[in-house]
Amino acid sequence: MPDRAEALFAAGKHVLVRRPSRAVDCRRLAGIAAAHGRLCAVVTPALAPPVRRARAWVDAGHLGLPRSVNVECLGGRLGDAVDLARALTGCDPIEVYAEGTATALVASLRMTHGVVASLVVADAPGLSSVTARLIGSHAHTEIDLAAPAVRRHGPDGVRLSPVEATPEAAALAELRAAVRTGRPLTYTLHDAAVAAQTAAAAHQSIATGQPVAVPRETAHDAHRQRPRQPR
Repeated sequence: MPDRAEALFAAGKHVLVRRPSRAVDCRRLAGIAAAHGRLCAVVTPALAPPVRRARAWVDAGHLGLPRSVNVECLGGRLGDAVDLARALTGCDPIEVYAEGTATALVASLRMTHGVVASLVVADAPGLSSVTARLIGSHAHTEIDLAAPAVRRHGPDGVRLSPVEATPEAAALAELRAAVRTGRPLTYTLHDAAVAAQTAAAAHQSIATGQPVAVPRETAHDAHRQRPRQPR
């Protein structure tokens, strides 16, 4: 992937990619994009409209302080679940304990600010289902990325909000907006590297039977890069 992306960057193109599975590839892509003054957007469920709405509710205090998040990805990848946990809570993984196999696992994350996450990921041929529940100190919300609406549970009952774009469409829209306005991307290759590091730690935990600390992914200038404007 980095080699193909490099050719596009060299041709003056911005690039939209699937999340690399290795942190080293995320860093390499970020470096190449920075060298060419281009943007590299990443497809992730973290950019889906229902996820962004739920995060907006968190930021506005409607759910209170985030306490825990539960994510289930059938037919998805562990990185997707990590992205959702981070996007919904604004917290980063510190330690992971996982059980299962390479194709079906349950991972428990200890995150910053005392938040905990439970992630269930399994290969499911022909099935794609991503759901999440975010529990706050005052309310909770449930998200189903395969459904046409988001259900928010709170003191005022249940509210439904329509879903207007897929994660792919949302990532493309973000890339277009960043190119047009010059603002940095919301989800970067730095975030993709965090997901990859966490997934690698989870598989190490399965192999050792012990909790594994998630290496801290150091932010670098490239991950906040803005598109270079033509002269």
